[in-house]
Amino acid sequence: MRSKKNTKIISVVNSKGGVGKSTLAIQLSIAFSKLMNFKVLLVDLDDQGSSLNWFNMYREDDSDKISACHLASKFLRKQLKKVSDGYDLVILDSKGSRDRALGDKVSVEAILNSDYTIIPVVPTAIDDLAASDFVEDIIQPLAGEEDLALGILLSKTTRSKTCKYFKEEYRKNDHVPFFQSEIPDSKQYDNCLSHGLACFEYKPNDMATRSFLTFFQELCENLGYSKGKNKILSQLKKVNLSHKSKNKKNLHLVKQPL
Repeated sequence: MRSKKNTKIISVVNSKGGVGKSTLAIQLSIAFSKLMNFKVLLVDLDDQGSSLNWFNMYREDDSDKISACHLASKFLRKQLKKVSDGYDLVILDSKGSRDRALGDKVSVEAILNSDYTIIPVVPTAIDDLAASDFVEDIIQPLAGEEDLALGILLSKTTRSKTCKYFKEEYRKNDHVPFFQSEIPDSKQYDNCLSHGLACFEYKPNDMATRSFLTFFQELCENLGYSKGKNKILSQLKKVNLSHKSKNKKNLHLVKQPL
């Protein structure tokens, strides 16, 4: 346990950009707030500030129990102690960088200061080398020295033969645990954020929502959370009944940038 008191810290890390870290971190922040009734702090470790900018534009004045801030990776543990008090959960959105050394450094700091780490990996030929290097050079050495709780999440998956091949190859790795669930390549994850919503708020009956909630349920089980199980199952039930109902959720107007 690296966090103080009852506050847990979850990090979403991969030094490679484009794997869906910020999108996942935002979705998780809203899900823990709405479905688990947690007070959540979303911490953006990237200088580009994607998740922080999104929060400030779309959710700052919402009734969610979510706050967001930017922290530098240097002296991260000391900074987290200052800002995490009073929150049930802190979610770290780590940095992706063309400068691999810099990206790896931020990832290591995030992992070492987390109670649980999620590593999104895209199972394609282009991403395979970067993912393998990250796991072999960063994750496995840390796992040998630290008592780490983590899991690799297959992200942006498709039904292609290439994707299926790499999914099978990744899961042959016995050194790092994998989530059984996965996040498909779907425009809904971006569309919902452009409306200031999580996927289960935007289109509760969509299969992208079902995939996310299945992963969220698995994550909560890994973390030992059970109090929000009924809400998660209720959301999943809505998806399962989607073909029997044509009702669509109305979208609220979102705040526009000044």
